[in-house]
Amino acid sequence: MELIDFKYRVFLSAARYLSFSKAAKKLSLTQPAVSFQIRHLEEELGERLFLRYPNRVELTSIGRLLLKEVEAVAVRSGKSQEKIMRKLGKLMGTVAVGASSTVGNHFLPPVLADFKNLYDEAGLKVLVGNTNEVLGYLQDGIIDFAIVEGPVKSRQWDIEEAFVDELVVIVPTDFPCMGKGTITKKQLSAQPFISREPGSGTRAVVDSLKFGKRALISPSNIVLELGSNIAIKRVVESGLGVSIVSFMTVEREIQYRTLSVIRIAGFPIHRQIVFVFPNGKDRNMLVEEMVRLCRKRAEEIEAHTQADTCAKPQTDISAGV
Repeated sequence: MELIDFKYRVFLSAARYLSFSKAAKKLSLTQPAVSFQIRHLEEELGERLFLRYPNRVELTSIGRLLLKEVEAVAVRSGKSQEKIMRKLGKLMGTVAVGASSTVGNHFLPPVLADFKNLYDEAGLKVLVGNTNEVLGYLQDGIIDFAIVEGPVKSRQWDIEEAFVDELVVIVPTDFPCMGKGTITKKQLSAQPFISREPGSGTRAVVDSLKFGKRALISPSNIVLELGSNIAIKRVVESGLGVSIVSFMTVEREIQYRTLSVIRIAGFPIHRQIVFVFPNGKDRNMLVEEMVRLCRKRAEEIEAHTQADTCAKPQTDISAGV
């Protein structure tokens, strides 16, 4: 339920970003559709709202005045909508979430399904990319909040811990489950390794792992670099090598026993997944409910981690990586 006329919502986005293309992305429209709505509003008011230049737009004096008024209406509209939703016991409107690749592809889908089952009248928008891309969406106001791999260091964000993601060694099902589900650093460093591409979050973690003063995974042991976890899992299943991935990416393979999970003895690999919110901005009911469902999903993953096939987690003496 939207309490502001559509063309004024389009104007509000375009005026805040001073960009028709960013407004289009925020509203899931094409840029020509945004231009059409702005032109229609200008014709209705009989005034130009934007000065158009080759690579930018600028508000006119009338545009700046209208922006101030529409922003005030938007605040009142948001508060009214919250009151109505609480009265009806429903969630309406749209929540926009940004997620880094592993989170977006493997963590979020069950959360989105739960959300839509509970609140079928609410809209959902999800943008997936690397962490920098997602934080860019947040900075531009295109999403309401982000879920990404930490650490995220910036005073412009309100950051909360979401859950701890464990990275595990994946091997073919006929791989010897050494040490009752563990493998030593020395044993792992001798294995042919299937790696994510440089620049991925998982690759950054793996590259940081040490065997004494040397890299745990020597570049000479990397037999293949792939750009997705799905491709890596298929190659490991074929027996070409082993890999290190987020535990949440192999829940299905564990369930159907197409891969085995083992851990490095005495050397757990953890990374923090965080919620990132705009600093100082109130969170509406849609955002709060989405966060609640994400935390529920995180608890389910933790329970699955404790119950997986080969071994229980080792005591964390690494203080993270």
